[in-house]
Amino acid sequence: MRAQQKRPLIPAQRLAPQRLHQFRNQQFNPNNLNYYNTIVSKFRDKFDTKSLPVRIGDFLTDQSKEILVRNIRAESNKKVRDRMKGYLPAVTVSSDCGTGNRRINAVGNTGLIMLDIDQQHNPNIPDMLALIQYLRTVVRFIWYCGLSASGRGFFCIIPVSDPARHKAHWYGLEAYFKAMLIVVDPEPKSAGSLRYQSWNTPETSWFNHECMVFDQFQVTVRECVPVRVADSTDMVKVERCIQQIEAGKIDICANGGRGSVIAAMAHAFGRDGIDLAYRATQFHATTTMDNTRARLMSFLADGYSGPKVGLGSFFHICKEFGIR
Repeated sequence: MRAQQKRPLIPAQRLAPQRLHQFRNQQFNPNNLNYYNTIVSKFRDKFDTKSLPVRIGDFLTDQSKEILVRNIRAESNKKVRDRMKGYLPAVTVSSDCGTGNRRINAVGNTGLIMLDIDQQHNPNIPDMLALIQYLRTVVRFIWYCGLSASGRGFFCIIPVSDPARHKAHWYGLEAYFKAMLIVVDPEPKSAGSLRYQSWNTPETSWFNHECMVFDQFQVTVRECVPVRVADSTDMVKVERCIQQIEAGKIDICANGGRGSVIAAMAHAFGRDGIDLAYRATQFHATTTMDNTRARLMSFLADGYSGPKVGLGSFFHICKEFGIR
């Protein structure tokens, strides 16, 4: 007996893919690519834990998921839409995670911040497409603006002056748009937040390759004290492990866990753990002093709700590489 053919989620006549849009009104000078070439981490879908590097400009102009996005936009049930979105490719706009898990290895080091603006938080704004075009004329620091995968809102990508102060910039942007009577979705504010691939045309998105850099801060976070202040014995053991790492040029994050190492230094030594965290992870491919500092400070921010990783995790990782 022939298997029954599954029906499409929306009528077939609406599924025909349209011609690839060339974004003719969004061409840019190849000698002035600005943020288009910024490397971010791409995941195949919501469930993927290993990322690949991709240029953010290529991701934003990728039209390959047109049919799935149109299906999502045609779906009226939010729970179903959210489940469907989980199968879209996604990137961490603010982070380069190397080849690791975004929840562990994400660091705010791209200099870009993503904002979500939707009808759920802005019921007073009925026409999101009109707002997308309006922002193009009045907000000079937005680099990219486009309709989201659900079609119920849009997202902006904005360059900031100090990537190490990711959260302070985010709160500054939130306050800026609040003054315009626009409410920003408070959820995707971390450096590891995902942006699902969308499908847009020149009528529903735009680039501003001559945009300004947002340099305002809203200081609504404060540093907390270390979970447990390390004693002299801890310090001796940490230094002994780091010296072995440096002598052997060992990448102790080769199997993941860079975030755990940085968190351990943050929770044991506070701000003083920045140099220790960098020395311990310096042989990992994505490590820089800037992204190490940014990641460590995120663990010390007021409101951090993740696990309070201790030095035991660092020593356990070292043990896996024969370091004691």
